[in-house]
Amino acid sequence: MMAVGSRHPIPMTVAQWGVVDASTDNEIDGVVVAGDPTGIVALATSIREDAWDQILHSKGRQDWPPQDQEIVVSLTLTQWSLAHAIVDRWAQVAEEVGDTENADTTRRVRDRIQDAMAQVPGWIQTRDSFLDTDAVHDYRDPGPDPSAMPAVDTHEIMLDPRGQVPSTATDAATSKKQGPF
Repeated sequence: MMAVGSRHPIPMTVAQWGVVDASTDNEIDGVVVAGDPTGIVALATSIREDAWDQILHSKGRQDWPPQDQEIVVSLTLTQWSLAHAIVDRWAQVAEEVGDTENADTTRRVRDRIQDAMAQVPGWIQTRDSFLDTDAVHDYRDPGPDPSAMPAVDTHEIMLDPRGQVPSTATDAATSKKQGPF
């Protein structure tokens, strides 16, 4: 039986860790804005800080090693499970916004974590608890409600049906001629 809090090392490049770090930073920002409804800020913050200690501070470095340098990050089962869920979600976000290259890169990092942790007892249950949609949320701003927006902005430019200013002067001229939507 594995001790609670035991660490599991995963070799990866600095660039791969950068995906985990950036995704986790994005998630923390969203969770903080939302008031941390699932209570994951402390755990997510510990993921980043533990890795920083291992990558930067343990070797007395003041800066990040080169992106292609191989490193080993050791986190607890719970930390890796949350990191996996966060990276999975941010891969989906990248896909949704049409950034397929970033989505593919992020999925490869997610799969790297999955493959490395697959044999760890308790991985599936812990991982799946964080993959639950109630555990990791989409905190992105839904944007303005177009139904509540006026058809004309304050500069008398007609807005499109989504409440956006037309993208070109031709669109703006056409919008003015057509009147409110």
